[in-house]
Formats: sequence, structure tokens, C-alpha cells
Amino acid sequence: PNSFTGPVNINAGQLILKSGGALGSSSGVTVLSGGALTLNGGISVGAVPLLISGSGWATSPAGALNSTGGSNTYAGLVTLASNATINSDPVAAGSDTLTLSGGVNVGVNTLSLTGNGNTTISGPLMLGPAGSMQVNLTGNMTSTAVTNTLTLGTGAGISVNTGSLTVNVSSGSSIAAVNGGVTVASGATLQIAGTTSALSDSTTPSHVAN
Repeated sequence: PNSFTGPVNINAGQLILKSGGALGSSSGVTVLSGGALTLNGGISVGAVPLLISGSGWATSPAGALNSTGGSNTYAGLVTLASNATINSDPVAAGSDTLTLSGGVNVGVNTLSLTGNGNTTISGPLMLGPAGSMQVNLTGNMTSTAVTNTLTLGTGAGISVNTGSLTVNVSSGSSIAAVNGGVTVASGATLQIAGTTSALSDSTTPSHVAN
């Protein structure tokens, strides 16, 4: 077994994980702008905290956190230190999924979801005041599922530019007021399913392009 327990800092370049145990029991991974952490080959990484910034180290894959070569899972909480991109690139368009079971804390930053694959956030998704999430997924079967509480701070906003964003509101969960507005571009899709009674009036998309 991997007995590593220290921190991992990716200042530049790309660190590719091909084993779920590659990080051992690391105290945390930090990806600075210009660096990238890539999950490859259909692996499941444990609950190692991950702090990310920027849009990766190259145009392909184009994320501070990337998923390639199969369906991959990251169980640690992903926190944005600044604006950041999470990218899902499947073997074939729409065929694979990046699952973030530990949730994502966007804070006051902007999270961009990109790629031809699916991305599922099955843990809490938290947007602080003036934080935002941009969905730029181009896969044929693309969706982002939030199966836990979606928490939005005052002034937070969501933009669905391409692909689709599906928010599944689990029982007992709720979506706070989206005072920053919800924008759905032409050809993109926003679907809210589950406990729709938990939605406030201000969650209704404010700008929808037909």
C-alpha cells in the first residue's frame, strides 16, 4: 500500500494519476495556475482535499482538474482558490463521466465545466457571494447532476452556454435564491428535477435565449 501522507503541489505541468491509490493518504493536493491534475483510466481517488486554480497547463486537456481515458471519480472536496476549469474528456464523446463525490466549493470564484464528457457533482456544490458556474460542455450526452444541496450565496449566478445542466434536488435539500441570475444560451439546456417545491421564485432563469 502507498504510505505517502504529505502534501502534493503542482506548480506547473501535468500530474497524471493512473491508480486510485497514487496519492496515498496525502494531506492535500494544490494545483496552481498553469498546472493540472489528470485522472486517467477509470480510477477512483479517495477523499484527498484538492485546491485548484486556473485553466490547466495546455489546451488539451484544458483544465486544472481533468478526466481522461474512462470514467473517473474524485472523492475529496474540490475547492477553488481562484477562477478554475474542470475538464472531462472521454474516450468517445459523451461516453464517460467525471464524478466529484466530495463536492465542489466555488466560493466567490468562477467554475467552468468543459469537455466532451459528462460531469457529475454528487456532493455539495457551494457558490459564495458573486460566485458563478459556467457550463461549456459539448458532449452529446453531457449533464452535470447535483444530487446534494446546491448552496448559492447572494449575487451568485449560473450560465449554461453549451450542453446541459441538470440539477437534481434531493429530498430535504434546497436551492437558495439565484440573485446573480441564470442564463441559458440558445441550444443549451437547464433542467431542475426532484424537490421542485424547494425552489425560490428567483431561481427561475432570468435570461433564456431561444
